[in-house]
Amino acid sequence: MSIWFRVDYYQVLGVDINATDGEIRKAYRKLAMQYHPDRNPGREKWANEKFKEINKAYEVLSDPKKRADYDKELEVSHTHVSPKPCKPTRTASEDLIRVILAKDAPGWAKFLAGVGLFLDIYLSAKVS
Repeated sequence: MSIWFRVDYYQVLGVDINATDGEIRKAYRKLAMQYHPDRNPGREKWANEKFKEINKAYEVLSDPKKRADYDKELEVSHTHVSPKPCKPTRTASEDLIRVILAKDAPGWAKFLAGVGLFLDIYLSAKVS
């Protein structure tokens, strides 16, 4: 599973990535008390979701093996991020034309691709 679709557990607990076990435990206890459903009358559903998220973050970061795996995955995901924007290999027009010419594409997709192609050509002509 990609880290991009996960919650940052360090951010959930409000601690630094280099936080000690004691700092993580202290942050967890503070947040668990703050967001406990019994302490949030009228907002139990919201508090319960926050409480679950805090518990999951603590479960991962308090276990040395789980934390090491999480940190390794976090490190790998950050090494794939390029600080420079990448240049697309194909233009938007080429992608839109592929949709229009596709035999199995539904009619609405072909229509929207045609509108997108028109706008792409119109805007590129206007810029030039």
